[in-house]
Amino acid sequence: MLKLQCSKPELPFPAESNTPAKRFRDVLFRVRHNFPIYGVIRTEVLRSTSLYKNFYGADKLLLAELALRGRFKQIEEPLFIKRVHLQMSSYLSKEEKWQQTNADIPMERQFLRWPRAYLPAALAAPLALPERLRCLSVLLEKKLERTIRFRKEKIHH
Repeated sequence: MLKLQCSKPELPFPAESNTPAKRFRDVLFRVRHNFPIYGVIRTEVLRSTSLYKNFYGADKLLLAELALRGRFKQIEEPLFIKRVHLQMSSYLSKEEKWQQTNADIPMERQFLRWPRAYLPAALAAPLALPERLRCLSVLLEKKLERTIRFRKEKIHH
């Protein structure tokens, strides 16, 4: 079954804050669908990131890096149409998602790789020390949340 969705954007949109740590937090905790990755990005800002990596969730990492460099702006007019079908990654289990990108690495090890992707992003961003420390505290908060969720899921499986 194929379904096309064209809906009005959700407002307020995450990552519109004036502070990098708040935008970074918004991407890590509030962005559920990574549709902003299909938006317009300034070339010089995109080149200052680590670009798109080859692992599940790399789109969110890129959004986080962009959020550390500036505000996102969402227009209210719907311009993006998403094609929805049963073969899309959002319908796959977590295990299937991991295997699509890194079949040779066990899911548990990939889970541990997550901070290694975001930590360099927070350290490489052009931020003053106090703002960088706020971003690092966001990473610690997210790591704790992920660890608790991962352990609960492991217990229930």
